[in-house]
Amino acid sequence: MEEISAIEEETEKSFGISRLILMENAGRLVAECLNNCFVNLEQRSVVVFSGKGNNGGDGFVAARYLFNMGASVTVFYLGTPDRFTAIISD
Repeated sequence: MEEISAIEEETEKSFGISRLILMENAGRLVAECLNNCFVNLEQRSVVVFSGKGNNGGDGFVAARYLFNMGASVTVFYLGTPDRFTAIISD
């Protein structure tokens, strides 16, 4: 986990790509992969388990994309609400 955090920090510092954008891209790609692998995603039910770490946000992003693709999505958060990270954007 520390290695991923260091890579994300270096990416942000060297390339100006924020962790928020990295999270958005990761979640979108998961949803796109599922959409490419399964026929009629809009007729499918998907369960997403998101952990309490920073990568848990990727699961929420994937769930949003899958929902927008027409899937019936249920998200289970494996943590407590006090572990959520506030994200404020303009």
